[in-house]
Amino acid sequence: DEDVNPFMELMSESVGASLDYLSYPLYTLPPDTSLVKLGEYLSEPKCRRVAICDDECRQCENIVTRRSLLKFMSKHISYADLQEKLDDAGLDYRKEVIQVTDDTK
Repeated sequence: DEDVNPFMELMSESVGASLDYLSYPLYTLPPDTSLVKLGEYLSEPKCRRVAICDDECRQCENIVTRRSLLKFMSKHISYADLQEKLDDAGLDYRKEVIQVTDDTK
């Protein structure tokens, strides 16, 4: 089947469980990847999880989710840095919002 990820079976065997819940395409990174690079991958709309794989032994060592990265950052980034205001941090969090009212009354 062409839609099957060629690494899914190998990865499933490596972790000893089905990885069907992983998004496709399956994103993999080596263990020495920086947190910045990991964050770049996880910020992609269709990437919710990244498999950390050792290329030499072709084994999945861990699966990092958006939630687990945020949890790690909240524990390891200083309280002062986490208190920075959204506008000062340059975080693009604003989206256009349309308000719909019911005028049929």
